[in-house]
Amino acid sequence: MVRNHPEITAAMTVTGGADALLHVRARDVGHFEEVLERIRVEPFIRKTISVMVLSHLLPDSPEAGATHAAPNADPTDASDVR
Repeated sequence: MVRNHPEITAAMTVTGGADALLHVRARDVGHFEEVLERIRVEPFIRKTISVMVLSHLLPDSPEAGATHAAPNADPTDASDVR
């Protein structure tokens, strides 16, 4: 399913009320709505809950789109290097 939606940049199983967490990158709110509608019609999707990132508290993180390691990062740590 994830491969059918190029806007999904990460997918994880999670604990709690949801079965999975999908990280979706969209151009704008309209594009996000369109992607969400495509996801919702998948036969095994019963319910979706979405949240939108408003700002990044750690702007140098990979999740914020940083393309370089954060200052003082261990260069051998693969999670900090893109």
